[in-house]
Amino acid sequence: MKLKDFLEKYGDSLKEKVVQGLRPLFNPVRQDKWDTTALAKLSELKREPFVAQQKAIVALAKGFFLKNKKGQILTAEMGTGKTICSIAVAHLIPKSNYRVMIMCPGHLVQKWIREIEITLPRCKTINLNGPGLTDIQRLRYASKPKCPEFYVIGKERAKNHHQWKHGFLHYKHLVQFVCPDCGHILDETGITKRPKCPTCKTPLYQADKDGFRRYAKAEYAKKYLKGKIDLCIVDEVHELKGGTTAQGQAFANFAGVAKKTLALTGTLLGGYSTNLFYIFWRLMPREMIKNKVPFNSPMQFAENYGVIERTRTKKKLDESNDASIGRSQGRLIVKEKPGLSPLVLSDFLLGQSVFMRLADISNTLPSFDEEVIEVEMTPDLKEAYRTFEVELYDALKKALARGDNSLLDEAATRQANNAID
Repeated sequence: MKLKDFLEKYGDSLKEKVVQGLRPLFNPVRQDKWDTTALAKLSELKREPFVAQQKAIVALAKGFFLKNKKGQILTAEMGTGKTICSIAVAHLIPKSNYRVMIMCPGHLVQKWIREIEITLPRCKTINLNGPGLTDIQRLRYASKPKCPEFYVIGKERAKNHHQWKHGFLHYKHLVQFVCPDCGHILDETGITKRPKCPTCKTPLYQADKDGFRRYAKAEYAKKYLKGKIDLCIVDEVHELKGGTTAQGQAFANFAGVAKKTLALTGTLLGGYSTNLFYIFWRLMPREMIKNKVPFNSPMQFAENYGVIERTRTKKKLDESNDASIGRSQGRLIVKEKPGLSPLVLSDFLLGQSVFMRLADISNTLPSFDEEVIEVEMTPDLKEAYRTFEVELYDALKKALARGDNSLLDEAATRQANNAID
């Protein structure tokens, strides 16, 4: 039976089983005192969220501030209002004065600041996307906030760091590279961009002060802002899935110093299970440890929650002297394929995520119609089009005379050849 037919036939029974088996943290039908208080506090906002948005906001806030979850994910389609939802979650932080760090794409920094200011009744916004460390240094030495403070930074500015250069000793007269700590002689062919001593494990690289003199703000936060941030909001988290990328490490740094982290995305999965590996470790390390997923093994995560393809190759060797059958030798190739196990939902996502579609709030949106309205071109634009048409026709005519059909598509080429014949 096909999956579609199976769901059509048994969908109602499955739905009933799910409702009976699951106990959601927030049930809009059976609201408790915490839910009522949170919904009442949302009325303080200058913009009222839609009903579906309110449900997502209260569910996320309840996970953070009642169940003490470290990280959660809001997966919602474009246009559903992820920005206002995350701002409202910050508004439900138990204390009245708090600090929020927002990491987003650079071109959205001003948009985030505008959204914050038109949503909250009182707040202070600080743009950290400028050059230098002045603003983030003020945060390091700042006293307790006197109102809600929102620090907004672009993910590109957060990860930009100074360049690196080698930090080992180079004895030119001996043609040797030596570790400055233990004196181990290094093999020149094995020196990488950021090497470590094979004996004492000392990093053999240092900041290149002759190059760009800049310090990554995410690295600064990692060192000096521990406990200063009540909530970290990470926008477009699917772009930060890399384990060793600078942007992924910036995400890890901010999530490490913040008390809570809320990730926003419209496309959580990129097709491969390992796309979620480092995102999960940065948001929900307790769940990863509980499910015995080692931090240094993305492929083991793919073994448990993804699709693995194993290909064994064989190569025939020289035939032996006393047998007509030759020996064979091969190797095993392990490769991840697109796909995801449903266990990801039960082990990680259901307890840490809120999913929202545009259809969930469409009944409260204004009607939307599309129509084509023709606009007459201005005389100057019409003349420019006419000139271009003449020049293109002349170029095409000359090219066809030379037998060059590169300016035509396949159908036009056949038509032109038939006309010539």
